[in-house]
Amino acid sequence: MSSTSVLPCDTCKYRKNENPAVHWCSECEEGLCADCYTHHTHSKTSRKHGIITIDDYEKLPAFIREKRHYCNEHDEKYEYFCSVHNTPCCKISSDTEHKNCKGLSLISDIVHGVKQSVVFLEMHSMIENIKQNMDTILKDKEINLKTIHESKIKFQSEIKEIREKLTNLFDTLERKLLEELESVEKKIIQQSEDFINEVTDGKNKVMKIQENIDAIKKHATDFQAFVGMNDLKDEVENRKQYLQIVYEDSRLDRINIRCNINEKIKLFLTDVQTFGEIEGERSSAKDLFSVNTHEIKETHDKSKASESKPSKTRSDPAAKAKVKRTLIVPAGSNKNTITSCAVLPNGKFAFVDGTYNHRIVIMDSTGTSSGEISLSPLFAFDVTCIDSKTIAITTGSSGQIAFANILSKKIKKSIGTTWQCDGITHVDGKLIFSVYSKGIHVLHLDSGHISTIHKANITVDTYVTSLGDKIYHTNWKTNSVTCFNLDGNTLWTYEDDKVLQKPRGIAVDSKQNVYVASLGTESIVVISSNGKEGRQLLTKKDGIENVRAIYYDNNNNCLLVSTLSGSAFLFEL
Repeated sequence: MSSTSVLPCDTCKYRKNENPAVHWCSECEEGLCADCYTHHTHSKTSRKHGIITIDDYEKLPAFIREKRHYCNEHDEKYEYFCSVHNTPCCKISSDTEHKNCKGLSLISDIVHGVKQSVVFLEMHSMIENIKQNMDTILKDKEINLKTIHESKIKFQSEIKEIREKLTNLFDTLERKLLEELESVEKKIIQQSEDFINEVTDGKNKVMKIQENIDAIKKHATDFQAFVGMNDLKDEVENRKQYLQIVYEDSRLDRINIRCNINEKIKLFLTDVQTFGEIEGERSSAKDLFSVNTHEIKETHDKSKASESKPSKTRSDPAAKAKVKRTLIVPAGSNKNTITSCAVLPNGKFAFVDGTYNHRIVIMDSTGTSSGEISLSPLFAFDVTCIDSKTIAITTGSSGQIAFANILSKKIKKSIGTTWQCDGITHVDGKLIFSVYSKGIHVLHLDSGHISTIHKANITVDTYVTSLGDKIYHTNWKTNSVTCFNLDGNTLWTYEDDKVLQKPRGIAVDSKQNVYVASLGTESIVVISSNGKEGRQLLTKKDGIENVRAIYYDNNNNCLLVSTLSGSAFLFEL
């Protein structure tokens, strides 16, 4: 009812008078003016009726005002409530359509004290609790928006600071290189000028001898020419010897200046495509809620748990893992960046350290280094075994797949992929590898033909692995692992950012359980073979910190894991 409408007094209206109602009798369902209200409260039949002011009446929700005390069909007051049909009924209805209903109760008994009933009080408490939660949510969101703005300001400052540091660094490097260029030029000019002066002096002496010879020929007597010939011969011989010395002098070489720009700077210019990445980071806000539904939730959770609890089967992932061996990858000339690892057919371990050191480190089962395979100047990202002698290595932004002999530790050949390639795995004579922004590609080793088998928006640092006809790949931007078949059809995708964040290295055991290096949670996550369940198998307390490299050895049921700096662990499952 609109607050601007005027409710008439129904008693006066019946007597053809028009007076506004100031009270409302819920029992009679009529409006009452001041005079009729006085009469109504003094009448024996209505003095006990529940009367409220019109203002209070209009505060009632519309659906409550529509709840009548009288039967629309018989114009009789409701006296009973039928629990079978969940409806009130009058005396006539109780004797007719509800006469066979066994759930009839007197309304006066049912409604007595209803506002103080447990259900009503719980409902009131619940809605108050919900309101408080809504207030908390709104307040938290307000704080969250403020935090987002503060983070933006902070990161703007950090980005600007990094930019200034880069500018200062490149300015300093440029200044040093230009100073070196100036210094080298001066040195070369000085050396050249000294040499030129020396040769010029020698030339003048030669010209003087030449003038003497011409003068003797023209003006000296034969006797003078004969006697002076020996002196001239000595001077000519001296000049000849001097010329021989000049021929052998390194200063005779033509000199030019060469500038070798640091390869890392060139790679920086080509490899760095973004200044960084901005992404939203979620964290649960469920701890804000305090809805008092403990018993209902507990019952629901117990029911849900009993329905979803899987039965223990032979394909369940290992419950525990223990360290079988610890390895330390030898330091390179630059800092180690271990991005991949593998257990070779001969039982040795291979670690990819290709960002700064451009190498594959081979170690035996005792943890002793067995040599290195150099890929310089190419980068190295991931490795997979082809046979007992050959491994294939992706080179990241170098855009090639290199093939190396394990025994000779030499690169045999490389094949261009035309784009950045990262993760790689070997399946029955085929190399499956990820290509940035293009998808998952396959290289047929017999023909050298490359094709796409799974089109997807692949990010950099995407790892792949395989088992049988199933291929698995990570996506650190979507915090997901996807399984698909050799036809490129997706079988399942696992996502749960409470368990898995920024996934990198990936491996699979013979039972199709998938192991993933979760960089964001600093853990090793194991995902069930159907992709429906995941949990953290190893955590930071197990040494899992900044891990990208992971490999499952199905022959020995062992999991090889390495940190970025080169601390490696062989876990027995």
